[in-house]
Amino acid sequence: MQNSAQTFLELKRIAFFGISRSELKLGNSIYRAMKSHGYHLYPIHPELDRIDGDACFKSLADISPQVEGILINVIPVRALGVLAQAAELGILHVWMQQGAESGAAKQFAATNNISLTTSRCILLSM
Repeated sequence: MQNSAQTFLELKRIAFFGISRSELKLGNSIYRAMKSHGYHLYPIHPELDRIDGDACFKSLADISPQVEGILINVIPVRALGVLAQAAELGILHVWMQQGAESGAAKQFAATNNISLTTSRCILLSM
């Protein structure tokens, strides 16, 4: 397993981008699986107040104390914005699910010293 993936899997306080109102979406399945593995997740959604009884946050800046990492399961154009927020807040560990990644996101992460895991599903790595 690559070092960035192993390091990410050892984190416990993780912001989660990609939950949905729809129970059937992959993001919600990933969220529940990670919780069942003991991760303390902070779901980010601009419109939802709760998911599975957990409070949702509107942005990374609303979480205190700050998280150790971020899981991104959104479209690439939104993922790049999440990376910009991470860099601004000094969050250096990010996992991008397949479908969230882009060349621009990978370049942004490299330029900003963000340890980025891509091209693998976290569900298959836990």
